[in-house]
Amino acid sequence: MAWIYYTFYMLLFQISVRSFGIIEAPKSPRIARSTNAKTNEDIVFPGLTSRFGDDSLQIPDECKAIGLCEYAPKDMDQLVKNIIKDFQRRNKTFISDILPIQISNRLGSDDQNVELCPSRERLYTPKMARDLDNKWYRIVNTDENKVQKFRIEICSKVDAPCSDILFFHEGYEARCVQKYVMRQIVAVERSTGVVDENKYFPLPSCCSCVARVV
Repeated sequence: MAWIYYTFYMLLFQISVRSFGIIEAPKSPRIARSTNAKTNEDIVFPGLTSRFGDDSLQIPDECKAIGLCEYAPKDMDQLVKNIIKDFQRRNKTFISDILPIQISNRLGSDDQNVELCPSRERLYTPKMARDLDNKWYRIVNTDENKVQKFRIEICSKVDAPCSDILFFHEGYEARCVQKYVMRQIVAVERSTGVVDENKYFPLPSCCSCVARVV
């Protein structure tokens, strides 16, 4: 008789499930999440890439011309401040140039030297610099802590004729050319926030008069 009661019980159970949906497990919660995956893709988690990406980086034209800029977006200021504090904690020093006294009076002076190419010479405190791969880096400098200063010399006008006191053989001309020198600068890779203490950048070093064949 036991098997009769068991069979009758199972029949009633199946009828109840089909009629009223009793204990029927929901079928689509996981599928619903996967179908909403597109919505989840719009969420940007606050990682280094989203904070320091180059997508919105705007470089002024005057900075592009020399590969240096005393302007930088504010997104990495706190990181740069922390790097400076870390250097101080480890008793590490930054490279910082000085200008000899006579350089400040070189232009427009009454001495016997004649500049073949007009130029501007100054100490520069960059916040952005471009490497040889045309990639811009955040330089470790802040308004409060100008720890990296570099002497640069920039042609007043690139590719301008040299001084008219020069005379060349026929078939040649003289033009002012911007020259660069590689300098080591502590910098931060913008897309990752990684600090490079041995990064080299080309800095304007002099304005040279160069003869060309025409």
